[in-house]
Amino acid sequence: MSYNNGSSGYRGSSDRRDGGGGDGYNNDSRSDRGSDRRSDYGRSDRRNDRYGGGGNENRDDRDRRSGGGYGRGGGGGDRSRPYDSNSRGDFRSGRARGDFRGGRGRGGGGGRDFTEVNIRDVQQISTVQPEQLPSEIPVTKETQIQMNSMALVLTKAIPVYVYDFTITGVRRPRSSGNSSNEPPKTIELTRHSSNDASRNIKFDCLEEIFQNLKTLNSAFFKTDKPKVLYVYDRSKLFYCTENLLDDLEIRKFEYRVDELTLTDSGYVRKFEKIVIEMQRTGFINPSTLATEKDKDVRNQIQQYIDLLTSQQPMESHEFFQFGPKMFRKNSNFRLRDEHRFVLKDGIQKNTRLVENEAGNEYELLVQIDAKKSAFHANIPVLDYLSDLRDSDLRNHRIISTKLKNICVETDHLEYVKKFIVSGVTKDSADRIYFKVDGREMNVPEYYLQKYNRRLRYPDLPCLMETTNKKGAAFPMEVLKISDGQRVAIGQIQRIPNLNENIIRACQQLPVQLSEAIIQECVNLDFNNSNEFLKKAGIRFKRSGHFYEATAKEMIKPSIVYRDKQINLIGSSWRNDENKFLEPADIEKLAIIGYPSRETEDFRDKFLSAARKFGIKIVQSEFCPLRTDNKEEVKRLCETLKTDGFTFLFFISDSKELHAAIKYAEIELAIPTEQIKPKSSRGGDTLKNILMKVNLKAAGRNQTITTNPVLATTIGGFDFLGSILTTSLVIGIEMSRASNANRFETDVKQLEPTCVGYAATVDQKGNVMSGGYFFQTAKNTIVDGERLGGRVFESLKIFYLKNRSYPKNIILYRSGASEGQFGAIKEQECEVMKETVHKNCSNSRIPPPNIVVIAVQKKTNHRLFQSAAELSQHHAGSKAAEQNIAPGTVVVGRGTNPNEKEFIMVAQKALLGTAKPIVGTIIYEYPNNSANIQHLTSLSHALCYMHEVSTGAISVPAPLRSAEQLAQRGKNNWVFWKNRYGDSASTSSFGSQRLTDEQKEDILQRFHEHCEDLSQMLKTTLDVSKFWA
Repeated sequence: MSYNNGSSGYRGSSDRRDGGGGDGYNNDSRSDRGSDRRSDYGRSDRRNDRYGGGGNENRDDRDRRSGGGYGRGGGGGDRSRPYDSNSRGDFRSGRARGDFRGGRGRGGGGGRDFTEVNIRDVQQISTVQPEQLPSEIPVTKETQIQMNSMALVLTKAIPVYVYDFTITGVRRPRSSGNSSNEPPKTIELTRHSSNDASRNIKFDCLEEIFQNLKTLNSAFFKTDKPKVLYVYDRSKLFYCTENLLDDLEIRKFEYRVDELTLTDSGYVRKFEKIVIEMQRTGFINPSTLATEKDKDVRNQIQQYIDLLTSQQPMESHEFFQFGPKMFRKNSNFRLRDEHRFVLKDGIQKNTRLVENEAGNEYELLVQIDAKKSAFHANIPVLDYLSDLRDSDLRNHRIISTKLKNICVETDHLEYVKKFIVSGVTKDSADRIYFKVDGREMNVPEYYLQKYNRRLRYPDLPCLMETTNKKGAAFPMEVLKISDGQRVAIGQIQRIPNLNENIIRACQQLPVQLSEAIIQECVNLDFNNSNEFLKKAGIRFKRSGHFYEATAKEMIKPSIVYRDKQINLIGSSWRNDENKFLEPADIEKLAIIGYPSRETEDFRDKFLSAARKFGIKIVQSEFCPLRTDNKEEVKRLCETLKTDGFTFLFFISDSKELHAAIKYAEIELAIPTEQIKPKSSRGGDTLKNILMKVNLKAAGRNQTITTNPVLATTIGGFDFLGSILTTSLVIGIEMSRASNANRFETDVKQLEPTCVGYAATVDQKGNVMSGGYFFQTAKNTIVDGERLGGRVFESLKIFYLKNRSYPKNIILYRSGASEGQFGAIKEQECEVMKETVHKNCSNSRIPPPNIVVIAVQKKTNHRLFQSAAELSQHHAGSKAAEQNIAPGTVVVGRGTNPNEKEFIMVAQKALLGTAKPIVGTIIYEYPNNSANIQHLTSLSHALCYMHEVSTGAISVPAPLRSAEQLAQRGKNNWVFWKNRYGDSASTSSFGSQRLTDEQKEDILQRFHEHCEDLSQMLKTTLDVSKFWA
């Protein structure tokens, strides 16, 4: 059902007319406005007018307001009277053209994607208790969409038996000592490998061992029967349509390594024999899935189908596999100006359970997304290090940092030896001596004698296979980087322009992406000709066709400034002249930069623009910057604070300066902002800067209220005001340790996980309260007691602003996968609830209801327009035209049938294909108290409250703020560690040298250290969005 936007304007009964009461190294200007791979905070002032008419851009501001945008039949009425009863027009059906930038108006018949009304003309709407609101919230329209999934038919699926493999390697006897008295050493070959290269070497080798096992035991495995199905996960799990063993029976197989036919025996070369034990562990009948009530059984069937649909590419040995992601080995796309890394294309695949169309049974989908990922190029090590200076190539510390955890392979042996770089020798190859047959020689002499190879670079250090003194040292020139190793995001971000080049290479518009996914399905034999599927009795319902679902386009909220209310039709708007909702007062502003005419001119432009938006700056002064040295910058901040400055605004490119001023905020409790010199030019960028400055100075840029379209259809109620008046909304996000920590005796050297949290403070929905705390690194569960304490603090701040406590706490929790939901519910949510309620009881505060929504941002979901709509686009069609409409959500069919869940795209995709988020209610107190329709509508509206972009972002604003605060906390820890940490005094040991008691002691001391860090690095700025 569609609604027109010609009705009278409304405003919330809570006084929105008068209002209520980040961190800029310029990379804060990112957002999810746009595709999943490109962000757009800083570009939020792109003209929305390009999507339609709206006046002549050469006219002055007064004339521009009344051009051909919103009005009768979409024709171009008076923008100053958008709610005149004689100027109604259906914003979906108008066809007239406006002449602002000459385009056809999208939706509104030639107008902008929003209309304005003076606050004094806004009609009142009433807030009510949330339970008095309609259970179903009206939407703009329903539409048919496609999801990147294909449905399977399991009604004729053949039952399978489940088996468990234990595969071990038995070490060869040592050649010296009393080896005959030592028991043989065994190593489980299926154990987890942390390195990408070693993991895939292991997978390929185990697959070949399994094929050998079948060949050498053909009678046992009944390979003479053509319809027998074998499904193996290249580790421990094996499915077969034949019953090969009795209950509790264990079958043992032993083979010498030289009895096996292996393409690459490097993984098992050190073993004398391979021992395989096999045991039957279960039975699965996939045909029962549609009506299966037992969740564990459904999960087992899903696991089997997931593995079944991966067998074809796995057996081909053509892919590197990382969980649900697979990348082609021979796919190597070169990146611009970069030879050390390549892009490989592939897919991400998983299975999903949904309800059938009738809603009375389950059906299973195979979900597929086309992917590209950056890999280390399979090139000589010296080529990989070619960006280093000659002196750096002789520095073992620099080389060690560059090659840390990288797998390399030899090019001089009869077989290819692969190993993880464990260290770099301090001495060069020509200074490393050892004895061979009683004669002492150095590395170059050994290579000349042994391999007839004269080293070209004997003055460079060697790479070590192990830090053991007896371990081999290899000259770098005889080594290559092994293929199949993904590049860590941290490394990508440290290399100038690399991230941008990767983003550009990965972008695909919806038409391209949908075609690429279908082509991948053809390439991987995901169709009804697949031999594995045929043997399993399973087929695709519509091979080569996406799953179709019904989606809803949400009604956009209205944006409220001090004097104007903007009623949205699209997902973005402009604010060229409206004063901020609550402009900040800055008593004394310091603008600090290296002296230049451009920098000093910026001050005048900045002050003029600030006045335009209502910001009051009593006094300002330009202060010259002399150095970017962090200690000098910190002293400068202290001096300026002593001199009475209340806001420090830096103009500099320096990252070191940025880290210093953000750390200084903790000790000085003074807000800071930093921009790059190039950002001081241009009006649009200046507006974005002022948005951030106003927030950091405790102002509010805007608020949201219920769109009059929605208010009219629900009886004049203020939906958003009714929810936000009684609800505290919180976001939490974790910034995890970048690498796995080794056990350090000095716990100050261990990297913690930082948990960021951010909260609304009143019914306006502005996120103005937040902070972070630290916890041990390996824990993916947030400390429930600490979280509960922060929630209770936010509850008290809410009371100070409203003189009433919230009845409901709505908490968005990011960073969790579906498999972790159960643990999070029990170990995190329940503990948090108990802590909050205990504090409430002690303070005689009514305990609030609590709802926790897990938000997954990195999902495998893609939502496309219907096939008919996609077919209408041509090569020049823009992203915004090809993507689904902003505000599109899927609730019900197409989501997890066992949870209250929504899939949402709130943002406008300006580049590539929009990536949805998935919100799942994982905790409710009281049980079953949450209304998924209300929470979906609220989540969508909160995507418009970021306040430093005039458009929707991809996640609710509290969650984005929590993400920024988690990163802020991590950055402050890095600064603290570099400044106060004493790495020289650290003694580190491999975990194999520590007893369990020692490890436990270290973890306990680390836990206590995290508590100390949370206090030392605690934020000191009160209610303001200082992280904006």
